[in-house]
Amino acid sequence: MPKVTVIITLYNQGEYLKDAFNSLNAQTFKDWECVIVDDGSKDDSLEIAQRLVADNFRYKVVTKPNSGVAGARNFGIQQARGEYLSYLDSDDWLYPSALHTLNDLLDTDESIGFASCQVQESDNQLNPCGKPTERHRHLIESEVTCNLLNQDPLARVLWNNPTKPGAEIWRTERICHLKYDESLKINEDWDTLLRHILTGGRTSAALDVVVKYRRHTGSLIDTNKSKIWFYECFRKNFLGRKDLGLYADAAELAALISMIDQPEDDPCWSVLNRGVSEYLKIAREVLKHPTLSRFATLWLGGSIRRIQLPPNHRYHTLLAGIHKHLAARPFTYWVATRRLLERVIL
Repeated sequence: MPKVTVIITLYNQGEYLKDAFNSLNAQTFKDWECVIVDDGSKDDSLEIAQRLVADNFRYKVVTKPNSGVAGARNFGIQQARGEYLSYLDSDDWLYPSALHTLNDLLDTDESIGFASCQVQESDNQLNPCGKPTERHRHLIESEVTCNLLNQDPLARVLWNNPTKPGAEIWRTERICHLKYDESLKINEDWDTLLRHILTGGRTSAALDVVVKYRRHTGSLIDTNKSKIWFYECFRKNFLGRKDLGLYADAAELAALISMIDQPEDDPCWSVLNRGVSEYLKIAREVLKHPTLSRFATLWLGGSIRRIQLPPNHRYHTLLAGIHKHLAARPFTYWVATRRLLERVIL
């Protein structure tokens, strides 16, 4: 029985599959199997997959009617035999030591159900995007994300999804228990990680970069619907959770910031209905919290810089107030200094 099962979900991206296939075959860690799930591709992706794997005993190719990533992963999990389970998107590429690094994170402590590393965002030719080097794309966010996932994972994960396929690994028993919510078309992996943590699951993280993650127009993450699914994750996992205290309030603030430019008649406003003064109080408390504040400073700072609201918008004063509180935070000066150094060094 293999130690690690790698699930590749495939839908109309056969042109990239050879890169993923070659990177998996080049792994220094050899105790793995791969299940390729063709999610009802309408092109020749299934034929490409079958041709690539041929008689390779490590691979199993299965096909199912199209239902989305969550359904494809759940179907692949049913075929998995490994003690651990990892993913690889059909258009991404693993560094040779990826499975070795991820496997070691779970081997260190049998109580850890999920572990993750870092990704390098790349273009279609797998060249690093932007100016930063391959080793680290964002030094600050990588460091804060890694530390928080080890110390207070909910403080990090409630703001957004910190991981990508190829850079994460699960104990198969744990992911079989959680499963993916097939009603979510985006953020299904974030929702699953949230449920893992909210039910007492432990996590581990490292700064190693283990996968090149292709950014292109066909990626689901580039769609305009992502903020709606952000709100859905909040509504599903945090709404009404008084036992979570400030964590639930912080999640509501994050959902509000994400949805702030939605039309007045959007149903989200029946849930995100506190007054500006209440949300500003939450922001103040979050920014004073010993762990919540660390990623909140990065996330809120980045979000409110991108949002341009007219002065008569009902949340204009909220964003101005958050900006004022951020400016007074010592951590903000540390972030600004690190970003300046990052530009100079990289």
